[in-house]
Amino acid sequence: AKDLCTIIYTSGTSGMPKGVMLNYDNFGFQIKNASKRFVINHTDTSLAFLPIAHVFQRMITYMCIYNNVQIILIDNPRDIAQYIDWIKPSLLVTVPRLLEKIYIGIFQKVSQQKGIRKLIGSMALKAAKRKSTFRIAKPFLFFIYRSIVQKIAPNARFIIVGGARMDPKVCAFLCNIGLPVYQGYGMTETSPVIACNYPKNNKIGTVGKVFGRQTEVTTHERELLVRGPGVMMGYYGHESDYGFITRDGQKWLQTGDLADIDKDGFITIVGRAKNQFKTSNGKYVNPERIESEMTKIPGVEYAAVFGENKPFLSAILYCGDNTNIDNHLQKMNDTLNKHERIVKYHISQVQLSIANGDLTPSNKLVRPIVEKNFHHVLEEFYSDKLI
Repeated sequence: AKDLCTIIYTSGTSGMPKGVMLNYDNFGFQIKNASKRFVINHTDTSLAFLPIAHVFQRMITYMCIYNNVQIILIDNPRDIAQYIDWIKPSLLVTVPRLLEKIYIGIFQKVSQQKGIRKLIGSMALKAAKRKSTFRIAKPFLFFIYRSIVQKIAPNARFIIVGGARMDPKVCAFLCNIGLPVYQGYGMTETSPVIACNYPKNNKIGTVGKVFGRQTEVTTHERELLVRGPGVMMGYYGHESDYGFITRDGQKWLQTGDLADIDKDGFITIVGRAKNQFKTSNGKYVNPERIESEMTKIPGVEYAAVFGENKPFLSAILYCGDNTNIDNHLQKMNDTLNKHERIVKYHISQVQLSIANGDLTPSNKLVRPIVEKNFHHVLEEFYSDKLI
């Protein structure tokens, strides 16, 4: 019905959180469409480690209840690996960071092997990274890939990823070794799915096609706009048009995300409109892309890039292990444009948590908090005007 079902506050990675009003029809639309794309039943088990208060996990939970699926709830995300090994879920809903850690872990483990085991393992991983090679090598490397999958998620039929952008290379690799990874995209304001990949419609590097025939998307100055049954009633305490734009007589929700839509209807998110900034040299920077590259460095859990109206970029790195950071950063910088390179960085070994406000419920860094906590460091970075 159109009656208010819940008010969920946005994660608030920038600015103040807002109360999103969602009705029963919003969730009903999501559950029915999700159930068509990901067919599950009483024989399935779902592992939930995102907070139930988060709209993504809440919708998946409703979907599981609707389809009589067993749900196992984990209160500490850091235990996720041991629970996956123990429970062996068939449905896993996650954020990209978990899969990126798995990806890095696979390569680290192979690099520690010796002799013929290392040679064969390296060949198998190289083949999985290259789709054309993978097709030729698949019959010969099947058993290697299967052994990797058995150790990671042996019973997984669907691994649904959302909450942040996933590196296409990581997604392609995991799909090539046999893990059923499907990336989607949405926001609290759309209850939450706007688009998703699903079986037989999985295009690596995109977030899939629109969710349900009644959902419509378009772009305005490259910002993605959306309308349909999943869109919220409005923000609690704000005017009904707050956050919306009118185009061609129709009311569209502004997502704040920059996107491309290809001829087949697959959507690619290229960054946040608000997160882009200019350096003092007038060059535009998309910090999310650089941060994603830095979190591939062994030991780097999270990264935040700064440099708006400054002559160069700097970064705050949250590391468990800071071995060879300089070497890895240099290699990364060599792949970037000159104005995108990290000139200075600071390593923090502070333990981040959702409870302390450092992370959103979907495990994204809250940029204003990072900037506030390391204000003195950033000031020192840019105190030398000659650089």
